[in-house]
Amino acid sequence: MQSIDAIKNLYDQHFSARKHAEAFYHVDCGFLDDGVIKQTEALFNIFSSGSIKGNTLLAFKNGPTIHELLPACELFKEITVSTVTDDNASELKKWVGNEPGAIDWSFPVKILCEHEGNGEKWMEKQETLRRAIKKILRSDLTNSNPLAPITLPLVDCLLSMHYLGCFYLEKNSYLCGLQNITSLLKTGGYLILVEALECTYFIVDTCRFPHICIDAEYVGEALSKAGYVIVKQVKIPRIDQELFETTDFTAVLITVARKEQHLH
Repeated sequence: MQSIDAIKNLYDQHFSARKHAEAFYHVDCGFLDDGVIKQTEALFNIFSSGSIKGNTLLAFKNGPTIHELLPACELFKEITVSTVTDDNASELKKWVGNEPGAIDWSFPVKILCEHEGNGEKWMEKQETLRRAIKKILRSDLTNSNPLAPITLPLVDCLLSMHYLGCFYLEKNSYLCGLQNITSLLKTGGYLILVEALECTYFIVDTCRFPHICIDAEYVGEALSKAGYVIVKQVKIPRIDQELFETTDFTAVLITVARKEQHLH
C-alpha cells in the first residue's frame, strides 16, 4: 500500500487538472450523468432543505471542479476550497478570476439553474459562486491540520468531494484523515461526504491513481467513530456500465452527517 508521501508525489508529478476534468466531468465524457448531473441535483436537494447553512463552508477536493459548490454558493458568505496540487489550485483560481483559458464549467451551471427553474440565470449563478470563493488553499495530507501552515476559524459546514478516498488508502488512515478535517468543523456543524464506492482506481491521461475500496457500511462506521450522526444518505448507482478501463466504482454515496459534542 502506498504511503501518504508517495500519494502526494504521484499527484504532484502526474495529476493533470484539465485531463481529470475532461475524463470525468466534461460534457462529452462518459460520466456526465454519474459525475455531474446526478451529484449536482442531489447536492441541490440537500442544500435546499434549509437545515444546512451558515457563514463559512470549507470544501476539500481532489480536482478542479466547481459544480458541487453551486448549490451552496447563496447559503454561505465565505467558501474556502482546499485541494492537493498546485495545478488544481491554479485552474480553480483561473476560473474564479474569469481568466482567459480557464476551464469552461458553464454546462454544470446551466444544469443546476435548470433544476432550480432559473435556466436563464446561469451567468449570474457563476458570478455568485466566484464572489463566494474567498480562498483557494493547498491541502497538506500529512498534517493533522490539513490547511497547515494556515489556521482558519472553525467552519459551519465541510464538504469532502471525492477527497478522502483518493488519498487515504487504508481504513485506519482514512479514519485519521476524516478526523483531521473534522477538527476544522464547529460542533453541531454538518459534513457532506461524497465518495466513490467499491472503487480501487481511476485513470487520468495515462496515469493510474489508486483509491480506497470501501462500501456504505464502512462510511457509516467511520463517521460514527469520528463523532458524527448520519442525517441522510443518497446512493447514486453507476449509470454508465462501460468505461471500466477508466475507473471501477460501482456507485457514488453522498452522506450528510452532523458533528456531535463528544467523539466516540
